[in-house]
Amino acid sequence: YQGLYGGSELPGVLRSSPGAHEFLIATGYRAIDQVVVLQRDLAGFRPPVDRRAISLRRRVSTVVTADPVGRTWWEACTRSSLDVTRYELLLAETGRVTAALTTVALHALSTTWGVTAAGIVEFAVEPEYRRQGHGLLLLSDVLKQLAQERMGLVEVQTMVHNTAARNLYQKFGFQPIDEGVVYRRER
Repeated sequence: YQGLYGGSELPGVLRSSPGAHEFLIATGYRAIDQVVVLQRDLAGFRPPVDRRAISLRRRVSTVVTADPVGRTWWEACTRSSLDVTRYELLLAETGRVTAALTTVALHALSTTWGVTAAGIVEFAVEPEYRRQGHGLLLLSDVLKQLAQERMGLVEVQTMVHNTAARNLYQKFGFQPIDEGVVYRRER
């Protein structure tokens, strides 16, 4: 179950939903955060060239796990019926995971959208490896893999204030398509 809209994650209430925001405010909710929903067409995908990623390629490997076991009760309940793939970037000398990303096939939306689609969820780079090309390299590998699997579209969501993530997605040609507002009920 992916909330009211489907998609890669739970975006809150989309700005494109007429009347929903006024209704929520009138019934005691207040906006506490914003999410940006981004999409990227994979037709003709070419990863950006980055010298850090080229240098890093010799020291890491990408491990792909199809249908990984849920790490939490919530994850097992919400994703057990979905096609999930986990990608991890590992340092060759230590085997340490420096970055990880999970994709979910969006079969129901693919039918509606008329194109096979996947959502990116849980994309994280370990703090000591940030801004060194690890996230860029992993995202390049994942998008190449999805394009080879004939995925036509990829969706990702991130908080509006997460400028590092938004800048990375922009490098890869992701375009904002909507925004979500996260609400909390006042007591």
